[in-house]
Parts: sequence; C-alpha cells; structure tokens
Amino acid sequence: MNFVATLMKLAQLRRVQKGKRYVASFQIACGDCFFCKRKLSSQCEKTNSNTTERAMYGGRSAGMFGYSQFMGGFAGGQAEYVRVPLGDVNLSDVLPASYNAVHDTAVYPGDKVAIFGAGPIGQMPGIFGTKTGATKIIFVDTEPRLTIIRNHWPAGHTDKLELIDYRKLSFGVTNRPAIVSKLKELCSGRDLDAAIECAALDPLQIVSHCVRMEDLDKVYYRFENREDSMQEVFAETKFSLAACQGCLKRMNY
Repeated sequence: MNFVATLMKLAQLRRVQKGKRYVASFQIACGDCFFCKRKLSSQCEKTNSNTTERAMYGGRSAGMFGYSQFMGGFAGGQAEYVRVPLGDVNLSDVLPASYNAVHDTAVYPGDKVAIFGAGPIGQMPGIFGTKTGATKIIFVDTEPRLTIIRNHWPAGHTDKLELIDYRKLSFGVTNRPAIVSKLKELCSGRDLDAAIECAALDPLQIVSHCVRMEDLDKVYYRFENREDSMQEVFAETKFSLAACQGCLKRMNY
C-alpha cells in the first residue's frame, strides 16, 4: 500500500531530508538490478527473499509494503512508524505520477493530448506533454482551475493550450455541444492521440469509518465479517493532523 508520512530518521540517505513529508511507493525497489535499470521496478530482483512465489510461478515480484510474507514480509503503512528500506529509491513526492502519466501513455511529437482534471497532478502532465513535442494540450475541468492553468501556463507554449469547462457543455445522448464533440472540434474532426485522467477523488466519499490505531485488531475482524458496512477505514495515530471539515467522527471499539 502507498502511504504518506513525515521522515523522522535518516540512515545514510542523500536525496531526502528529515522533517519533510514524502510518498512511499507500495513496492520496494533496489534501483540497481536488471529490472530496476529498465524501469520495471515492480519486478525488482533484490527486495523479496520469499521462495514460495518463485516455486509457484517461476519468478517473484519486488517486495511490497503490507502484503504478507509472500511479498517479502514488510509491514504496511497503517502504523505510527514505518521502516522504508532503500529510502533514496522508494521515497518521493507526487511529481513522478505526472511524469509517468505522460511517458507511460506514450505521448509523441505532434500529438494532441487531453488531460481530464486540472489540479496539481493534472497541471504537470501538461508541461511534460509540451516537452515531448505535443502540439495541443487540452484541459477538461471547471473554474477556478482552468483560470489557474491559463495564468501559470508557460509563455512559450500558449499556442498549444486549450481549455474546456465541462459544466458549460451537455452530456449523455444529446445534439448539443458536449465534451466529445468539443474535443473533436479541437482536433480537426479526428480523435485524440492521448488522454490522461488526473481527476482527484475526494477521500471523504469513500472513507466509511475513522478509528483509533489501538482498535485496528478489532476493526480487521469486523471488516472481514462485513460488519457495520465497512468500506475504507482511516486509522488515526498520534501523528495524524487535525480533522478537516466534513471528516467522520472517530469511533472507539
């Protein structure tokens, strides 16, 4: 599982700093083996010593946080402290998600690209897209994000920028302008070359319970038995930030 945490203690790390918040990858990579050098870090050869997976499937994946002994036996992120092996490789921020969105989608020179969601994660694929040679970057979102994009867009690429406010368009079965027809219009009647989805999900829409870390043992049994309509659970620790507006009230078990 991915998790976000404040770095409390360093062990000969060079690229990260104590006291800053980082995202930890769910997989654990060494950064130096055959697969890591080919950017296939989920197949890292050095971070999962479990032999059962190799015996069953002829190979094994990288070690992963919170996925039992089968994936290396590393404790997960539902904890007050987590030990992150090879922190220089496995701690990062959200920027790589934007970078990989462009390069994994394979945006080529001359492409017309639509980005659905113009928040922080969506803004950067637009920038990376221009650097790959895309000729048109189309953001689909609404205000105030579209204005923010316009005001912060690189001056040298203004001719490539297009903004679509989905709230001003129709949807479903209709003969009025809709997102699809607008995209066709901006692409000279043709389809997009690439589409990147960066729409954020409000976590409060999916979190069903807020519990104390001390109650997790009881919560796991309730979750397994499908009690209390549990869906996604937020575990509050002594390091958790103050609850935001609209957060669920913490339950004690």
